Amino acid sequence: MENKTNKILELDDGKNYIIIRQILYKGITYFLACEVKENDELTKNVVLLQEEIENDKTFVENVSDPDTIKAIYKHLEKTEN
Repeated sequence: MENKTNKILELDDGKNYIIIRQILYKGITYFLACEVKENDELTKNVVLLQEEIENDKTFVENVSDPDTIKAIYKHLEKTEN
């Protein structure tokens, strides 16, 4: 697994996000990311993204399931302490 922390992702919608944390949880890679404006200024928009690999291509998608989001944040709290 390549460490993508501090790297910029450009999503299909044209928005850029810097990866703050990379989390491996139950065999799936997640990214806690913050939106970056064109002038490299961070916004308050923080998202949780899930990495998907299909046919040797890597994609990310927003995590919208509240139970998954809670589990990831609890996992982060445990790893912080």
